[in-house]
Amino acid sequence: MAYLTEAEHERVSAAVAEAELTTSGEIVTIIADRSDGYADVALAWSALVSFLLLSLVPLAPHLLLEPLAVFHGGWNVEWEASGILVAAAALGIVSFLLMLALQLWEPIKFRLIPNRIKTDRAENRAIALFKVGRSAAPTAAPAS
Repeated sequence: MAYLTEAEHERVSAAVAEAELTTSGEIVTIIADRSDGYADVALAWSALVSFLLLSLVPLAPHLLLEPLAVFHGGWNVEWEASGILVAAAALGIVSFLLMLALQLWEPIKFRLIPNRIKTDRAENRAIALFKVGRSAAPTAAPAS
């Protein structure tokens, strides 16, 4: 799959050649679809939405329980603690899974990822791919 047209490739090559005139290093360019899958960010958003909805249950339990009256034939129901707990757990699980599924669509997923995280992950991936030799941190000399 070609990422760049011939004209774009020449433009990047010229820019790299010009930049290399001012440094003793060699500049290597990489084009990738993404530097990370960001699964941790998707899980964090899903958990946040789920916990946010769960925290609303004590403030407005009728918003959760009234729609469930359908399962009781539309009658008013005296909810027991165990029934409320099951309804709240179902709300938490369903909202978590829906938010996770929503983020499978990449335009939404990448809008929810903070720019700082995208930048850090791309930088870390580039360093991991091109780091040569030992760690930059000096090691202590052995005691004699």
